[in-house]
Amino acid sequence: MNQSQTTLKTIAIWQPYFMGGGAEAVSLWILEALAPHYDVTLFTLNSIDLERLDILYNTHLSQQTITVKPLLPSALNRDFVKPLIANNRKVRSGLIHWSVRAFKELNRDYDLVLSTYNGIDMGRRGLQYLHWVHVVEPSPKKMNTWGTIVMKISDFSLENLQKNITLANSKYTAENIKDAYGIESRVVYPPVVTEINAIPWEQKENSFLCSGRIVKPKQPHQVIEILQKVRDRGFDVKLHITGGGGGAYQQSYERRIKKIAAQNSDWIQV
Repeated sequence: MNQSQTTLKTIAIWQPYFMGGGAEAVSLWILEALAPHYDVTLFTLNSIDLERLDILYNTHLSQQTITVKPLLPSALNRDFVKPLIANNRKVRSGLIHWSVRAFKELNRDYDLVLSTYNGIDMGRRGLQYLHWVHVVEPSPKKMNTWGTIVMKISDFSLENLQKNITLANSKYTAENIKDAYGIESRVVYPPVVTEINAIPWEQKENSFLCSGRIVKPKQPHQVIEILQKVRDRGFDVKLHITGGGGGAYQQSYERRIKKIAAQNSDWIQV
């Protein structure tokens, strides 16, 4: 770190993992916005490939001065841990809460602490960006034995979560934050970063775009089924499916979607 950087305010950011979703886009673009002006440290479970993420999300983080601090030992490489996080909810929640505990212990000397992965107890008042409610901590209505265990792992305080300054990804989420936690939040919409070429209306195609991870919870198969019914009624619409895969645990579903697309290549493209 050079002399000019030592005078910068320090920010500790918590994002437990990068699996290719929308929350990651918000986290990476927050890093993109902050890195030129602050001394930023990212705390995450595993090491990350910034160059690859730059390609996926159109960021320039590999060219920035950002410190990445993996919380897990290097011996637990991404190829081992990532499938466990993706496939096993108990392992995922356990690791998340363990990382919350670690983050609380490591962030004490920073000027600001920030969670880009929903609401958490950071051990001190900080800034949190919520994509939804009760993502990290279990909902009180659904609390079970494992939920009690992970809350003890992180020594999670709902009161500390409520003290944070809260940002929401939409007005709808803000309303649910108010209902769930009794706190107000400011809406800051997720980034939309793309270059769009202006095409005359008469040259446009009658198409639908389904954009997001090609995973079962996102239900692109239902989009296909709906538009097939639209086509059956005589409307010559097409479908473009774009987005990252869900990793090893979703490969069979991704193959299913690509097979359907190949069988209907006259109107579906992945």
